[in-house]
Formats: sequence, structure tokens, C-alpha cells
Amino acid sequence: MSDGVVTLPQLAELPSAGRARLNRWAWWWQHRLGWAGALAVAVLLACLALALVVRPSLERARADNLSLQVQRLAALVKARPADNSQETDPRDAWRASLPGWGQRAQVIRKMLVASKASHVEFERADYSTEAKEPGIVHMQATLPLTASYEQARQVMAAILNEVPNAALDALELERSRDDPNLLTGRLRVSFFFRGED
Repeated sequence: MSDGVVTLPQLAELPSAGRARLNRWAWWWQHRLGWAGALAVAVLLACLALALVVRPSLERARADNLSLQVQRLAALVKARPADNSQETDPRDAWRASLPGWGQRAQVIRKMLVASKASHVEFERADYSTEAKEPGIVHMQATLPLTASYEQARQVMAAILNEVPNAALDALELERSRDDPNLLTGRLRVSFFFRGED
């Protein structure tokens, strides 16, 4: 017996008690466990190798990858320009988009041009104003209307398309007694302006 490997001639040199024990163990293995036992031992050894060798190396690789991702995120945060401006309130943005109170004459002119394009002319208009909080002036125009149904639709669409700070409040229509193709009534439109700063 040399180097821990037993060859057949050396097996013959073993003492009879050792040889008998080895034969009993081989017989027991073959009759009790066989090739299935050998496979089970191989699987057990593979699992031990995975648990002791492969898993720690995978954990190290995962930790290294996580560290690399954290470094990349930190670099992105440093590279991004600092945004010192505070988030604007949508109401402030809406208020800033409104025309100033000093521009009311141009807004009314736009409304009258849009109505003429729809072949509707307002003979007169009643205006009322009210200060709204914060910094908004609400002007309401009540316009007497005599037009066909199609013209009434066109004038409303034209006013709302041409004057972005306008809103339709009400439309009251009834058939004209003189001409069944005409409607008479009132159109109420609101205009919103930015108050003087």
C-alpha cells in the first residue's frame, strides 16, 4: 500500500481480517445501495461543493455588482445639475398665462372679430367685473343674441377658440316669434384676467 491507493496485489497482502471487513462493506454497498447509492453520494458531494465553494463566490460577485451599481448611481446624482427652483404651483402657472387687466380692450376686440366671422353681431353688451382671489379679475359679458342655430354654435366655438381666457357661462335661447329659423336669447361669457401687480 503506497500513496493511499490499494491495488489488487496489495489487497491480497492485507491481513485477512481487513480483507474480510472490506469484502463485507463492498457486499453491503452493492446489495443495499448499489448504483443509486453511488449516485446519491455523488449528488451529496456536489451539494457540499456548491455550498462550500460556489455559493460564497456568487455572494461575493453579487456584493461587488451591488457596490458597482451604487457607485454608478452616486456618479449620476453628482453629474445631474442641481435644481434649486421650487416646484411651481399649477395655479400660479395658469395665472401667469392670463392676459393682464390692462389688455381687456384687446380681448373684447378679439371676441367681436370672432363673432363677425360667424355672421353674428352683438348690438350691445352688459359687463360686470369682480375681483377674485388671488390676483384674478373676473369679467362677465351678457350679450343679446339673434341668430340661427348654426350661427349660435359657430359664434360660441369662435369665441372660445380665439379668446383662451374666455369661458361659456350660459346660453339661453328660444325660437323667434317673427322668424321660426332664428333663435333669440342671451349668451353669457366670462373672461379671466390677471390683476394688476
